[in-house]
Amino acid sequence: MTKYTGRFSLLVGAAIVLAACGGDKNNSDTAKRSRPLLGVQIVLGMKPSGAGKWAGQVYNAEDGKTYSGNLTYMGGDSLQLQGCALGGLVCKSQTWTKVN
Repeated sequence: MTKYTGRFSLLVGAAIVLAACGGDKNNSDTAKRSRPLLGVQIVLGMKPSGAGKWAGQVYNAEDGKTYSGNLTYMGGDSLQLQGCALGGLVCKSQTWTKVN
């Protein structure tokens, strides 16, 4: 998965910048609520599930929950990250574009 590592952007021309902004206050594990969000892994246990596809889990710090997730290489410099609940009935996706 080395060729898919790097810095990515959610908006054209704008890089994602993470900064310390408090703890993981919504985590369902109360012991983790005081940890800083900076450095928290959000894409977990991805394993190949097809050509240019991986399946695993995605952590959402906004609600403190972990969802089933998929990562798909979209071609060029783009990856699509998808998190799903209710057995895939409800899903949200983001497209990440490599910036360098």
